[in-house]
Formats: sequence, structure tokens, C-alpha cells
Amino acid sequence: MPLGGGVAPHGPVAIAVTREDLSIDAGLDYAEVRAVLHLENRGPARDLLVGFPCARGERAGVVGLDCATPIRVTVAGRALAVKRVVAGQGGEWTWPMQLAAGARPQIEVRYRARLANDRYPHGAFGMLALHYRLTTGAEWLGPIEQLTMTVHTPSDAIALVGPAGYVRSPHEIRWNLKDYEPTRDVSVVFVPFVLERLAKLENQLRSRDLPTREAARLAIVDLAGRLPGYAREMPEVLAATLQGAGDAEVAEHLAQVDFAAELAASATLIQAYAAPPAATDRDPLVSGGEADPGFAYRLEPHKCYRFLISAGPGISVERAELRQPGRDAPVAQRAGAGWLRHCTSVDAPATFGLLTHTSGHGRVSAVRVPNR
Repeated sequence: MPLGGGVAPHGPVAIAVTREDLSIDAGLDYAEVRAVLHLENRGPARDLLVGFPCARGERAGVVGLDCATPIRVTVAGRALAVKRVVAGQGGEWTWPMQLAAGARPQIEVRYRARLANDRYPHGAFGMLALHYRLTTGAEWLGPIEQLTMTVHTPSDAIALVGPAGYVRSPHEIRWNLKDYEPTRDVSVVFVPFVLERLAKLENQLRSRDLPTREAARLAIVDLAGRLPGYAREMPEVLAATLQGAGDAEVAEHLAQVDFAAELAASATLIQAYAAPPAATDRDPLVSGGEADPGFAYRLEPHKCYRFLISAGPGISVERAELRQPGRDAPVAQRAGAGWLRHCTSVDAPATFGLLTHTSGHGRVSAVRVPNR
């Protein structure tokens, strides 16, 4: 999904970009884009025409921002009148500026781009990539002296990020670059097979129902664990998509990229986002070993229960055991995290112990749910 391109002058100029701040906040249906350029005229006073590219027809939303998307331009806080100029399937928004020698104006461009894909309930679910053209910034004098970019993503199921020099955290990618020559655009390529499923599970993490939240955590951890397996499929998927858009050269380049490392990083971020909250009496911090702290539950006689066992990042559950007072052997057990079921045979309420045998270091959660 192209989200526009950089602000650029018409023709060569002696005007430098001393700083650029780009913010892209992508949701499920729209992306809010804000670009702020700090300029410095290092030549004589001059009039210039500045443009912001867009696309029309079949190219709109495929290789460029739809020209039907209005933009707002301000200089030093004052709104400017912008004019849309179109030709064929291309076009741009333009506005005139007058710069005195040594002038240091600040240009801000803002707009809201629709993530359009009618085949999905939300446009982001069918989105392969977010794209913002930085290369148009090469028309200014010299490199961008300081470039700060922040992209908030609707999903962490990401297979490729560019340009280099970024830092990722859950649902966010940040760049802080110095003397950057804009030879590569901002691109965030998603794993197209899992966006909708992951979004629904992350929404369930906000449920007030504890079992729903814990079931979502387990499902997210499982989904994240399968992400690296898509590394083999991504080159073929991207090549077919980009060649269909007429960008065979880029498709050929991406076919040579090793996606395994980025997908592994994505899996780690997704698991961290789904990690259980801070430890409580029923959610202890444990380390691997045969004597891990357990969970105590007072169970009613002749009643069936389910226990949902999940593990945070850095730790895995090898085995879970439910123990009844007075018995040497577990009354129920399972390998790994998941559901453990047991129907009590006691004649009076009794306290049972749920022990987890783990490896690693992290947080383990156990939730008791009576059967209906």
C-alpha cells in the first residue's frame, strides 16, 4: 500500500534538508501520515515550485498515493493553497514558495490515506506492504542531515523492513539516521497469510474474560512460532505480486533476500506482546527445574475442571502435573502448555497442587476454568 512520496522541488536547487521527521500511523483501515521538513536556502533568494507525487487510475494505490487523497500543507504554521496537477496515470500536488537567501522554513505535509481492499473486513488484512517514497528527497541539496522516521504498524508479522538502520519494538519501527542519501524508500513488507488471524487474537488479549485472554496468548505464541517457516514462501509471493505491478527489477532483488532473520525477530516481538502481565500470587516468576513453584487450587468434590497453562517468552513448559493430597502420583498431567482436564473424586473440598516442569526463565500462567 503506497502512502505517498517525499516533498521535492522542481529542478535543481541550493536548498538543503537539515532535518526531516516522518511519522506513519497505520491502523486497520487508514494510515495517518505526517512529514515535516526543515529547509535551509544556501543560495540566493529565489522562487520555486514544490511538489508531492500521487497516482491515478490503475496505478492509484499500487505505485503511488491516490491523487484523490487530499493533503494539507503548512509553512511555519500557515496553511498553503495546493494545486493538483494530473497527466495520464500520474500527477502531483504542487505549491509555490519564495525563499530569501539564508531562509530556514519548515514545511509540514499531512494526510490520511485509506488502506483500500474490498475483499477484507479491514483493508490492512489484505495489505502486503507499506511504502513511502524517500527517493524524491534526492532533489534537494546534499543528503538529509538528520532523518527521524517512526512507523506504527497494525501487525508485527513483518518479513522485511527498509532502509537499514531501524530499531523495532511491538507495533513500531524507528529510524534515526544522519547524513542520509535517500537512495531507498521506506518499505515494510508483511506476511500476508496471518495478518487477520493475528489481529483477532491480539484483540482477544483485551478481553475481560481471563480464559479468553489466556487462550489467545497460547494461540499467538503458536502462530509466532510458525512465522519463520514462511521464509521460503515470501520470495515467490513478493515476486509474483511485484511483477504483476510492473516492478520486475524490485521483484528480482527481493527474491534474493534472506527473510529468516526478520521473521525470527517478528516472532520474538509477537511473543513479547502476548506475554503474561507482571507476576502475581497465581502467576509466579519461575526458573527451569523439577521443583518449580506451583499453583494451589481449592477444588469442589465430584466436579470437572480445566486448567489453561501458558508460558511467556524465554521459558517453555515441559510437563504440567495436578496433584491431590495423599497421593504419590499425579491425578492428571500433560506435556507442554495447553489445557489440562480433571474431574475430582474427593468427597469434600480439597486443595490440589498444579506443578509445572519448565526450562528457561520467565513467567508461567495457569488459569482454572470449571466445566459447564
